[in-house]
Amino acid sequence: MIPHDALEALASLAEIAFVGRVLLSLLPPGLPGRHGFRDLPATWAASHLLGTVVQGIESQLGDLSGIHPAHPALLAPWLLLALARWITLPGAMVPRHEPLAESPGPSSRALAVIAPLAVAAAAFHGDTPVDSKLPFLLADALALLALCRFGLSAARRAPLGRSLAVLALALVLAAALIYSRARTIPLALCMGSGAAFAGVWLRRGDRRAAALSVIAFAGSALLGPREALFGAAGLFALWLHTAEPSRKSIALFAAAVFAPCAALGWNRLDAVSSAEPALSPITAAVAVVVAMALAMRKRLADARDRDRAPATATAGSIDPTRTESAAVRDAVLLCLFPLASRGELSSLSALSSALLPLAPMIALECGLVFAPAERPLAADPRPAVGTEPTTGAVRR
Repeated sequence: MIPHDALEALASLAEIAFVGRVLLSLLPPGLPGRHGFRDLPATWAASHLLGTVVQGIESQLGDLSGIHPAHPALLAPWLLLALARWITLPGAMVPRHEPLAESPGPSSRALAVIAPLAVAAAAFHGDTPVDSKLPFLLADALALLALCRFGLSAARRAPLGRSLAVLALALVLAAALIYSRARTIPLALCMGSGAAFAGVWLRRGDRRAAALSVIAFAGSALLGPREALFGAAGLFALWLHTAEPSRKSIALFAAAVFAPCAALGWNRLDAVSSAEPALSPITAAVAVVVAMALAMRKRLADARDRDRAPATATAGSIDPTRTESAAVRDAVLLCLFPLASRGELSSLSALSSALLPLAPMIALECGLVFAPAERPLAADPRPAVGTEPTTGAVRR
């Protein structure tokens, strides 16, 4: 018989995914959003991310107002919104026919199964203290694995290479769960998913991925002032590496989402945050100088690329991951300043917990840099069944 607490946790996770899926359907056209066997993990993970952010906003508003309505009252508006969304179908479009991708081999398929199983086994390890937050930490970790795999797949990395990168991240998350260092997994979910969707946006120009990246980075501010600095670093890297015509819209949307999240999370202080500022004045000044240096380097790199003669692309070739890798690298670099400000990088005992929020971005960076590209496949001349003649997209 399933314990009552487990059923309650499963119901809460289903509610989070439902709310997030409704919100996902309202975002601009793009991926994730499909419900096929291969695409369902990324769709659930994105829905879980959005639902977690919405739940955080509702929780903070309840704490400020002193009103904590029952779950049915919180779920009712989303049920009405889902009904309105269903009535107004067809809705946002997702691509029907993407470029042909390299099929995963037996090794990559096995690793794709081992990674989430390792995290699940670690969550229910005999020495792991069981509390009410464990199912949600496990769901956050599994969603993080799915979104990192989605980001590396969108970057056209070879199946085995991206499976190894996701497996390395899974082992880190499993160790954090076993040794009770999993308190920062929610922040890792925000930063890792923000970086994964940022790579999809920079590579494909997918507006849904851009919106998800902004929401993920901004959602970290709901966890507290210190965590807001991580989100601000990710948003700056996203804005810096976005093409010039789209920078203004990214900046406006980021400000519109980040400001209320930071205001709601301002009073969420832990013991360390209440003892000292999240960022010392000297560290803040150094961070600003480093951010300006990164912006200058980006301008110089863009000027160099414009002056360089364009290379002739071979048929079916896969573009390099230089842009996505640079964005993730800059975000990791800027995220080190909140850690260095409190000396968290100088203590071996605190190093593992301190670096856990950066582990997904480091795994993504390793996958983008070291994993080989997929083997180019010949284009399929057959038209996709059910596609629209001008967009090649299906309503979803």
